[in-house]
Amino acid sequence: MILVDGHLDIAFNRLCFGRDARRSALEIRAEEAKQPAVAWRGDCMVGLKELREGRVAVIFGTLFAPRTQDWKESGLDPTIAYDNADQADAVARRQLDVYHEMAEAGGYRMIHTADD
Repeated sequence: MILVDGHLDIAFNRLCFGRDARRSALEIRAEEAKQPAVAWRGDCMVGLKELREGRVAVIFGTLFAPRTQDWKESGLDPTIAYDNADQADAVARRQLDVYHEMAEAGGYRMIHTADD
């Protein structure tokens, strides 16, 4: 049986909170518990170790960008948010770059076609 997780904001979490989903979610959570609370962060729920232990074979990484008006009071990196279509495109491309970097580093693999 192949398990699929169809919605993971991995790149968003990497760019906003420095989370590296190649690491264990439990390790990240333990580190973040020692840090001050950060708006939007919540608890880390995704790590490669836990995905493998749960036998998740396919994940869909999202390209998620909040609107600036929803994001500005977070105090987090404003380049993660958008005001117009060009900015939204830039945010999405930056996140896509994160997924490519993760695939190149190993542990994750991009699926482009049915043959992959």
